[in-house]
Amino acid sequence: MPKQLKGIPNVVHTHLGYYPFSHRICRVVSAIQAGLLNASNFAIVVICVDRHRATYDPINHFMSRSKRMAIIKNSIPWIVSLAFWFLYTTAPEFIIGFDNGRYCARWYRYKPLLTVMTFISYFYLPFTIISVLYFRIVLKIRASFGGREVVRQFAMQEPNGESTLAELHRHGIASSGSTLTINTDLSSANHDGDLKMKDSDDTNMKKTTTRRESSAEMHKATKTLLFIVVAFVVSWLPQSIIILIYSIEPVLIIPELPRPVLLFFGWMLFLNSLLNPIS
Repeated sequence: MPKQLKGIPNVVHTHLGYYPFSHRICRVVSAIQAGLLNASNFAIVVICVDRHRATYDPINHFMSRSKRMAIIKNSIPWIVSLAFWFLYTTAPEFIIGFDNGRYCARWYRYKPLLTVMTFISYFYLPFTIISVLYFRIVLKIRASFGGREVVRQFAMQEPNGESTLAELHRHGIASSGSTLTINTDLSSANHDGDLKMKDSDDTNMKKTTTRRESSAEMHKATKTLLFIVVAFVVSWLPQSIIILIYSIEPVLIIPELPRPVLLFFGWMLFLNSLLNPIS
C-alpha cells in the first residue's frame, strides 16, 4: 500500500502536468515518498555495516545471525526514516498551513540550503558511509586471500620435518647411548603431545569453520553488495547533481535539460527503491 500511495499521485501528476489532489494528500504522500526513498538508501548502509562485521568478525557475526535479528536490522531504517520525514515534511506544513500549490511543492524546496541538506541525507551521506565500508571490506578480503597465498607457498617450500628430526636423532646417537635413550623418550613424548595438540586443533578448526561463512558465501555476498552499491550510485548520482546545481542556480538546469530527461532521472530514484528490497 505505501508504494501504491506513493506512486499513483506521481503518475497522475506527471500525466496531467499538475497535482489534482488536495493539499492534505500532498503533505502526507510527500512524507511517505521521502521516507521510503531515504529508508531504501539507508537499508543499503545497514547491509554494508552487516557485511563489514561479517568480514572483520566472521565467527561472532555468523553465530548471532537469526531471522529475528534480520527483521530488526531491516526495520530500523524504515521506521526511523518514515518518522523523521513525517516530522520534517508533513508536520510543519500542517502547522503553518503551507500552500503546496498546483505542483505539490514542499516547504523546504523554497530554501536552497535546506534542499541541498535534504539530498545530502538522501544520497551523499549514505554514499560516503557505503564507500568507506566497502573499501574496508575489499581491503580485508584482499589481505585475507593474500595471507592464505603466502601460507600456501611457505608450506610448499618448507623443508621436510621428518628428515630434520631424523638428523637430530643421528646427532643424539653419535653422542652416547644415554643421550639416545633420553632423546628417544623426549621425542616420543613430544610426538604424542604434538599429535594430541594437532587433533585438538583440528577439532577446534572444524567447530570454527562450521560456525562461519564459507569463502564461497562471502564471495557471493560481496558480489551482491557490489551490485546493490553500483545500482544505488547509478540511480541517484544524476538527480543529486541536478538538484545540487538547481539549488544554486536554476537557470543552469531548466533551459539545458528537456522535461523527459528530468523525469527520467527523477523516476530512476523510485526504480532504485524498488530494486533494493529485491536485491
